[in-house]
Amino acid sequence: MISPSDRIVLPRDVRLTSDGLHDPVRGATFPLNASARLVVGAGTVAGAAGALRARFGVDALADTHAFVAQLNARLLLEVVPLRPRARLAWRWLRGLPVMLPTGALPVFPSRRRFVATSAYSSIVVTGVRAVGPVATAYGALAAVATTLTLHALAWVTPCAAAAVAGGVVAHELGHLLQLRGVPACVAVRGLRVSVLHARGARTRRVAAGGPLAGTALAAVAFAAFFVAPSPELAAIAALESLQLVGFTVLTSDGRRLCARS
Repeated sequence: MISPSDRIVLPRDVRLTSDGLHDPVRGATFPLNASARLVVGAGTVAGAAGALRARFGVDALADTHAFVAQLNARLLLEVVPLRPRARLAWRWLRGLPVMLPTGALPVFPSRRRFVATSAYSSIVVTGVRAVGPVATAYGALAAVATTLTLHALAWVTPCAAAAVAGGVVAHELGHLLQLRGVPACVAVRGLRVSVLHARGARTRRVAAGGPLAGTALAAVAFAAFFVAPSPELAAIAALESLQLVGFTVLTSDGRRLCARS
């Protein structure tokens, strides 16, 4: 799902140094040769292929595309269409008939979202900004699903949208709040969202933070329901209580919590 016209830019916290691409979250520098530096600094996929063709006299569009996709998958390079949401959605739909017979789905480019972990307040502000678009998308999908399946209960739709979107934000903030003082970022690919941080840094504590925050949100909703019972609060509390699944081996968080080391 990467096009020759897409812009290629470095993520906010990744730096190009004399040694290569430095990732402060991983605490590592990924070396680049002269050709790779041409690609990273070209501005667009087509521009990178043109720079390689001018220097080496070969058609390198396919190789450039593969290299950009590799760096993007490793969260070291951003791929930005001119109209990101509309273009990516159209490319996904266009690629669906081709990919489905192979048993796979088109893959969205990865996005690396900056999170400032110097203080809890900055984690909340930058974390919500990082997770917000994905949470909104989940909320919209929940609204569509409840409208189609429970159209006779119109009040459920806004409750489901708010509960799902709020649950996604709370869950990811729960992870991030365990990483104060530790370099971290949010990785987004389509509707998949995860937190990247230094390997081994508070692994179980970070894993527990997400479902704990979601469960706390459910507890607040249940408490509000007992104080002022309403079907809306009951629906929100029920949806938020699904965060308890995060403590089981059905999820990556639960598997990390259950790991011996």
